[in-house]
Amino acid sequence: TCNDGIQNGTETGVDCGGSCTPCQTNGGTEEIKIIIKTDQFGSETDWELLDQNGDLVAYGGPYPDGLIKTYTKTVTVNSNECYTFNIYDAYGDGICCDYGNGKYWIKNAANEVLKSGNGNFAYYQSKSFCLDNSSNREAAETGDVKKPRGLSLVPDSQNNKININIANAPKNGKLSIKDASGNILREIPLSKGNAVKNINTNDLPQGIYTISMGKPGKVITESFTIN
Repeated sequence: TCNDGIQNGTETGVDCGGSCTPCQTNGGTEEIKIIIKTDQFGSETDWELLDQNGDLVAYGGPYPDGLIKTYTKTVTVNSNECYTFNIYDAYGDGICCDYGNGKYWIKNAANEVLKSGNGNFAYYQSKSFCLDNSSNREAAETGDVKKPRGLSLVPDSQNNKININIANAPKNGKLSIKDASGNILREIPLSKGNAVKNINTNDLPQGIYTISMGKPGKVITESFTIN
């Protein structure tokens, strides 16, 4: 409750401990800066800032591809409150370190770092912080761990098949099978995580083929031969 000199809500007297309209606490508002240094694939990156009730306060991204750049957004927040910063990577390889040394910082008006991250995550990272100096600035931190992606092929000539072992497929990814001229013969949708796919090669003439997974600039490729 607050001392406003008015009988509010369920109060049975003036300011006697019942409910009243929230008043402005001491501290008012202040500005913080959200600073994002992208990798080469900025279009995969976006972020949000939530207050302690889970309401959206600010957001940013996605950013341009092919340009490693630092972006700063100034946000006005309530003092003496806690916030959660969530950063996302749509492809699941964070913003560091294969395609640029992406990082992020959250700073107060005095340019002190409240939170920071080296961008080494998979699909998301979450960090909480409080603007009250008496509060724990090292509050909850969560996220997922970046895992290496890969393809390995195991021919099964007796059954005219190729077994494809997939490590850490990207979310909404796909496998593409191409002939020696680069023509796409088949595309197989993938779900996030590890998987094994079996491909029947009966209808493929003799020649060299490639199987790829990924997006332009992030393609993993393996080849096989039909004799």
